[in-house]
Amino acid sequence: MITYIQALQIIRDSASRMRTETERIALVDAVGRVCAEDVAAGLDIQPFDNSAMDGFAVRLAEFPATTAPVRLKKAGVMGAGRVCEGAVLEDGCCWHVMTGAPLPAGTEAIVPIENTALDGDFVIFGEKPAAGQHIRYAGEDFRKGARVLSAGDKVSAGHILPLATLGIADIVVYKKPRVLFIPTGDEVVDDLRKDLRNGEIYNANKFYAFSFLTACGVDVTIHDTIRDDPEQFVAALRVAESEKYDIIVSSGAVSAGSFDFVREGLEKAGARILYHKIKLKPGKPNLFAELASGALYFGLPGNPVATAVGLRFFVSEALRVSRKQKPELPVYARVMNAFSKKPGLHMVLKGKLEYWEDGSITVDILDGQESFRVSPFLSMDCWIYVPEDRGMVKSGDTVEVFPLLPG
Repeated sequence: MITYIQALQIIRDSASRMRTETERIALVDAVGRVCAEDVAAGLDIQPFDNSAMDGFAVRLAEFPATTAPVRLKKAGVMGAGRVCEGAVLEDGCCWHVMTGAPLPAGTEAIVPIENTALDGDFVIFGEKPAAGQHIRYAGEDFRKGARVLSAGDKVSAGHILPLATLGIADIVVYKKPRVLFIPTGDEVVDDLRKDLRNGEIYNANKFYAFSFLTACGVDVTIHDTIRDDPEQFVAALRVAESEKYDIIVSSGAVSAGSFDFVREGLEKAGARILYHKIKLKPGKPNLFAELASGALYFGLPGNPVATAVGLRFFVSEALRVSRKQKPELPVYARVMNAFSKKPGLHMVLKGKLEYWEDGSITVDILDGQESFRVSPFLSMDCWIYVPEDRGMVKSGDTVEVFPLLPG
C-alpha cells in the first residue's frame, strides 16, 4: 500500500505524458477552457490619451499661482469616438471634452464641468487643476506586448472583459480531454424516478461525476452501468480503448470482495497497474493504471464520498498536469473544532469555510465524516487536508483546505 503523496506523484508522471491537442476558439466560448499559449496585448490600453470626465481640457500655464478665477474661451467640443484632427489648445482657450474623448494637443489637465461656470463662449475656472488630473493616458492599463494570460491559465468570466477590451477575438486552448465514466454494481438504479426495491440504491455517483467533470472542462461520457459481470466490463474496456478516450474512470468493484472485478478485468485487457490501495480515508481501495491505448484509468471506490474524493484529488490532478496548469495551492484556515485520527493514514474531511472581517479564515469540520454520508454536501464548500503524519487536530490549529471544485 502506498502513501497519498506517492499516489499523486505516480499520477503526475503519467499525466505529463498524455497526448494533448490544441484548437483556436472564439472568445465567447473560452470560459472554462485552458490556454495552450501565452496571450499578449496587441495594442496599448488606453489606445490614446482621453478624458476620464465630462469637462474642459486646459493647459496649466493658463492658471497663475493665485486663486483668482480664470476665464478661458471655449474653442470647440470633443466627443467620444469623434476625432477633431489638428485640435490644439491655443493661448487663452479650453476645449469642452466628454468622457472617453481624445484630447487636443497640449492638454495637461481636465477640469470637471461641475467645477466651472459658463459665460457665453467663455468658461470660468475657480482654482488651478493638478497636472494630469482626470486624464487617462495611453498604455496606462495595458502596454502593447504585455502578457495578459499565460499558457496553463484557465479562462474565467473575469478574463473576458480585458481580453475583449484588447480586441482579442479568439485564443488557442487545449482541446477538451475526453473522459469516460463507468459506474458499476448490481445494486445501483440509474432512473431516479423509479422506486427502490430492497437492496437497491440510486446511482448518485454517475450524476455527481458528470457534474464534477463537466465543471473541470472536459468532454464527459457516462457509460451504461456495468453489472457485476467481469466479461461485460472487459468488453466495455476494449470498446472504450478503440474510441480513444484520454481518461477512463470507474466507481465500484475495486476492492477485494467476491464481486470486485476491476483489477482482474484491467489485467485481462493488458493494462499496466501502477498502484492499488492507498493509505487514504475515504478511498483506500483506489486503483490507477495505464491502458495499452495510452488512456489513464482511475478505479474509484463505490462509496459516494470516496468517489468524490478520487475525482477531486486524483482525476482533477491528472487533468491539471496534462494541460500544463500551475500547481493548486491550498487555503490556510484555523479549524474551529477538534478531530482525531490514527497517524499513518491521510484523510480529507468535509468542511465549511468562514471569512471574517479581520481577514482571518476559519473552517468547521462538519458532522458526518463517514464515506457513505452525503448530507454534509448540502453545506460543505471545501475539503480539509489532514496528512498521514498528523494525529490529533486541535481547535485553533491551522490546516490546509481545498475548495470543493478545483480552480
